[in-house]
Amino acid sequence: MPMRCATGFVVVLAVACSAGCDPPRTTAPGGADAEFGGWTWDALKPADPAAGDVSVCAAWGSWKKKLAYVILTDGTASSATDLSASGGRSRYDVFLTWPAGRTAEVVVETTDGRTGTATHAGRPYDLTRGAVFVVVPKRDGFDLRQLERDVTAETADLGTVVRLIRGDPELVRILARGNTRK
Repeated sequence: MPMRCATGFVVVLAVACSAGCDPPRTTAPGGADAEFGGWTWDALKPADPAAGDVSVCAAWGSWKKKLAYVILTDGTASSATDLSASGGRSRYDVFLTWPAGRTAEVVVETTDGRTGTATHAGRPYDLTRGAVFVVVPKRDGFDLRQLERDVTAETADLGTVVRLIRGDPELVRILARGNTRK
């Protein structure tokens, strides 16, 4: 049975959490090693103060407590993830929704948290070529940009995702540009 966790729900929990609070996790049916999380920041301050604040929506999947993928977009989006596990394969359906009702979906499938595919608009992306993705709205749809970042050795938690974003100038630039193209 698929599970769903709306990022908006996680944001509400942030009010009750301290700065080190991790978002809730959900384990896949049958005790599989797959989990997911998500968070939205209205104003994430990157390490470089000249970059300015960046509004970010993050969704990530994990395998044995390590990141399998990270999907980022501007903070006006909300995300929800359905996770299903069967026959050793985990499938994460990540749904992104913007206030005007525009939607995008990214499907990630893996058997080990390191290899597999992410698919957006019918185009497959090999996870071994990078597990960080940025969804950028454009006039007639969305661009999915795959970044060559291996995050599979990183612990899957909010702090890791924040450090990933703050410490990556290229990622901050892409997200800042996406914040202006809604």
